[in-house]
Amino acid sequence: MRCSNEVTPLKAAERERIKKWHLYVWKFFSDRYFKAVLVGRLKQMSQDKLDVVIIENSSVELLPKELWSHESAKRVQDSFGVAPRMQILDWNYHRAGMSKLRNIEKRGRPDVVHFALLDATSTPIFASGKLKVVIHALNGDVISPKNSTHPPRTLNRFCGVMAKILAGEEGPDERNLFQIERKKSFKDLLSMYEIDEAVSLTRLGTGIDLRDLVKSESSRRAYAIGGFAHGHFDEEVILNSKPMSISKEPLAAHVVSARLSYELERSKLM
Repeated sequence: MRCSNEVTPLKAAERERIKKWHLYVWKFFSDRYFKAVLVGRLKQMSQDKLDVVIIENSSVELLPKELWSHESAKRVQDSFGVAPRMQILDWNYHRAGMSKLRNIEKRGRPDVVHFALLDATSTPIFASGKLKVVIHALNGDVISPKNSTHPPRTLNRFCGVMAKILAGEEGPDERNLFQIERKKSFKDLLSMYEIDEAVSLTRLGTGIDLRDLVKSESSRRAYAIGGFAHGHFDEEVILNSKPMSISKEPLAAHVVSARLSYELERSKLM
């Protein structure tokens, strides 16, 4: 007669099966845990190194209501089939009616925004996810192209997309291209992207070599580029950033965008 606590071959096999099951469960959950921790850390490291280029005071806006009945708006509608309420204010088409608008020197130039956007998003650093590009429109809307997409290449197509977004009539196609936030101030942007330091690139700022500026950056820096043809940043931008000048001569927004994107790419990817 065997004792009740004697280990039989059947009991030994059962214990071994339970032991293997426990090891499997432990390994399954521990692997998932460490993988989650690793992925989270990699994401955090990616965010720590993320640079943000803000095309600030961007000269892209819907045609003001006071110009809807203007002859220039009617001509655009006849030529392109776009109703006045969905037209983007453009100096090339609406200049005859723009004389009474306030702050006219910074308005009506969507091409400035478009060129600056294309120069920044056509780069390896943007494709790598280490550069975020933001259009901060005059009405406060924040429009940011997603890293896996390419913004419209032609100005007409770009204006059509911007009109839908600014009118609040964007559909799935526009949302697939852009991340959209409404009515944000420049200070809101810095908080939203958790920026450590903001630099506004203006010829009225302190002179510095662009390469030295990029090399000296903190973990998360935002660079504000003027999205207008003439004039200077609004006071809020100057008060919430360090004005820096990278050239003694005035530079077009797309030139600044291209030079900045290259120096950031050279610093981080090369």
